[in-house]
Amino acid sequence: MCSLARSASSPPLPRSRLVAGLGFVVAAIAPGLAASPTAASPSALWEGAATDAEASARALRYETAMHTGHELGKAAMAEGGRGGEPLSPGLRITISNRALQAFRDAAAADPTQADPHYYMALLLVQTRLDCRSCSFDEKVAADAVQAIDDFEARSPLDPRISPWLVTKRAILHTRLAGAGRTLSRPHLEAALADYRTLIDRRSSERADSEVVYGNMAETLMMLGDLDGAIEQYRNSLRVRRSSSNTLGLAVALDRDERGTEARTLIRDLGRNELDLWTFSVISGDTFYVPDGEEFYYRALIAEATGDRTGAIENYDRFLKSGAHPRFAARATANRDALRGSKRR
Repeated sequence: MCSLARSASSPPLPRSRLVAGLGFVVAAIAPGLAASPTAASPSALWEGAATDAEASARALRYETAMHTGHELGKAAMAEGGRGGEPLSPGLRITISNRALQAFRDAAAADPTQADPHYYMALLLVQTRLDCRSCSFDEKVAADAVQAIDDFEARSPLDPRISPWLVTKRAILHTRLAGAGRTLSRPHLEAALADYRTLIDRRSSERADSEVVYGNMAETLMMLGDLDGAIEQYRNSLRVRRSSSNTLGLAVALDRDERGTEARTLIRDLGRNELDLWTFSVISGDTFYVPDGEEFYYRALIAEATGDRTGAIENYDRFLKSGAHPRFAARATANRDALRGSKRR
């Protein structure tokens, strides 16, 4: 399970921003201008002037590209176009791509700057992954993760490396882990590292801490660490009880062969909480990696609430999906026990 933590708002693009690259170039040139003309040969002076001109041109290219990127980015993320009409998905993508190219041009003009990568990440997330008409795109998600990594590499202490941004990267890593035919361990380990960073910082809001613990627990379960998953699910429930994390704990306990405890947890949730979980999955606020994992949850819920036929069907769906082969034996045992009790 991964909850998307929609309560955390993402930072907007500034209304207008021109990075002070030209000022930096002037400061760098000034010492050369102050030097005594007799201290350097004529050829050295001409070479210095050419170097200064090239630096000024690069700074101008950077400033121009950043300005273009900001203006196009604001248009791509606007709620509506002229006259209040909403942008069509196709037009939004077109404008977003032009803004992204402008930020790429800025990054090429000055590879040391962190800002172009930060705004590329925001654009990719807000206009291609998290908008109402968006669907998950593996290539876009990978580009967003790379942009965040490139931003952090250039400015590791930047306050914009916020809980929102780190959580977003962790969730993207989790989705990318399940994008192929087999789970990608490197993506899962990268997500786990981000969740540990968030826990170490202790800087999330209370509600978001529950999400971080829960997502961390699910990541540990995907990596096969049931003891660690159970511990982090319990941590999440100490912060705030939720149906998603209670069900996650139940599944981890069942897979740890503590089935009675798992089914008791589910029954204690009650029908209202189980319905809220179902709505959360349908609405996309809660998702499971890889595809097919949610059937184990549905099977366990059906079994705990007395729906034997539904439980058998969902265990079958889980097994046919190929999700988490390491837990196939437990799902088979649960299903076969239900079939045996049905015959009796």
